Amino acid sequence: MIVISTFAPRVGDYVLTRGFGLSRIRRVFHSSVGDEMVGFRRDMRLKYVRGIEVSEEAPKKAELLSDIKRTRTEIRRRHTIGEILIGVSGSALALFVGSFTILGGLAILLSVYLLVFPISMFLRSVVVDTLAYSGELVDEDEEEILYLYNWPTATLGFQQGWNRMLLTNEAVIHKIILVSYLKGEFVFGYELGEELIEKVLTGEMELEEAFDELVYDHIGEDAPEAHIFRRVVKRFLGI
Repeated sequence: MIVISTFAPRVGDYVLTRGFGLSRIRRVFHSSVGDEMVGFRRDMRLKYVRGIEVSEEAPKKAELLSDIKRTRTEIRRRHTIGEILIGVSGSALALFVGSFTILGGLAILLSVYLLVFPISMFLRSVVVDTLAYSGELVDEDEEEILYLYNWPTATLGFQQGWNRMLLTNEAVIHKIILVSYLKGEFVFGYELGEELIEKVLTGEMELEEAFDELVYDHIGEDAPEAHIFRRVVKRFLGI
């Protein structure tokens, strides 16, 4: 039991400090899926900025920027707390099972620290570092300060909404990331997504109406698969 209890934090420290191969996974992700996801986010932002009219009651730029940073911090905090709980729970369970069978305790310990932990860290890296807007006023690539008054309010509004979407629908985002990574491509169709968003932004249709039309056009209005798909999306995405 003492060996297991001292081994657990050592393995956890190794995973956290050295990434346990996550840098290689990140490179593969960005080359196959990450760039497409960021490109999709950019296209959606441009359409939103061009199609939205900012009202006089819109929040100030400083308020939007603060909310963007606050939401990203909340996402990171959730993952950090979750990883701590995973580590503590995994170690405690390994200790308990190890009191009956050493091999069983080691199996639980290794599955937690060598499988669950890396997947959690990978998802945190993608959501926080790749998909979420940072809200920082420094462009790290160009190494220059980005002055707030140069940013349109609509751009900050989109960034705020995007980060809130990542926070409130994180379970769905994780599924999209993992499925896209396994398939080697971003699972959403660019043209279909852009067509849907454009109809909503121009006021041509409401979101639910536009989504219905999209599904029925490509699956068939009378097809049972279309109705099943709509019920599933309604249940898990609320659309």
